[in-house]
Amino acid sequence: MFWIALMAFGLASVFVKLGAYSASLSILVTVFKLALFVMAALVIVLIWKKCMKR
Repeated sequence: MFWIALMAFGLASVFVKLGAYSASLSILVTVFKLALFVMAALVIVLIWKKCMKR
């Protein structure tokens, strides 16, 4: 009984850790997409300014 409970607690902690990694990965992907959007917007603004000077 002790070993079964120990394995269940160990497995539960692994699942909690896996969920935390999944959440942090989701946050990092969202931040990465936001950074790409900001960079694309800045490139568009720079191209727009360069074309409007001519």
